[in-house]
Amino acid sequence: MRAFDLRASSLALILFATGCGGTTTPTETTTPARTYTPCENRAEVRFAANLCFDPVGSRWHVTSNAPGGQYEFELELMAGGRVRATDHPAAGPGTDEWIVEDDEIRIFLANRFVEYRGRFGNGSVIVGDAANVRGDRWDWRADRSHAGGRCLGNELVTNDADEPGCYSAAGSRWTVSAGGRTFVVELAANGTLTSDDPNDTSPGNDTWEQDGATLRFFFDARATTYEAQLRAADLTRLSGTVSGGGSFTAEAVPTYGGPTY
Repeated sequence: MRAFDLRASSLALILFATGCGGTTTPTETTTPARTYTPCENRAEVRFAANLCFDPVGSRWHVTSNAPGGQYEFELELMAGGRVRATDHPAAGPGTDEWIVEDDEIRIFLANRFVEYRGRFGNGSVIVGDAANVRGDRWDWRADRSHAGGRCLGNELVTNDADEPGCYSAAGSRWTVSAGGRTFVVELAANGTLTSDDPNDTSPGNDTWEQDGATLRFFFDARATTYEAQLRAADLTRLSGTVSGGGSFTAEAVPTYGGPTY
């Protein structure tokens, strides 16, 4: 099935369990509620305590596992909540729109015939599910791309020729294990690094940098460097070396817990 076959019939309103006009029946659950602190600008998405992301102008390569088969298209989140997409020849900003609700994004295509709903991953990946007015549901993901199809110079290219994607460690948190101790680091977008390592003697001078696949943590005014290589196949784990001798491992910490759609 081609992408636009999913959008060719009734224009009834799409109904999610929590959509407008719908009702929900409370159910018991043992899953703890997610906590989320909105950004001052509610159109932005918070990735960390000191990092908010503005999606306006960002471009994405969408891979969608629809009922008729997998299909792909390009997406641009424009100012004013409008969307420019290539999923259908008749698609355009006049009919397509997007909004941010806390850490979720909702993208409506073809006069709301289809809704894509998902959560961001550090400004580089969106994962979620979609539904159309016929009741079909499917999963999807979007990898951020840039003009000309190139990643920024300091980002990791996470793609092959068929699935473009770019990864920046900005906003990520890592549980680091080194020298018999464990501590957490948080990488701010401005290049500063915060840590709860009790051995850190000058936390106000800690920084980090990314050069493509190379990720470095600098402690004690760059007196100590942790260096590792990011791997596109698994962006949740690191292993590398410590200047002066030694090694470390690290595991990514979700900025906000909770299941994806």
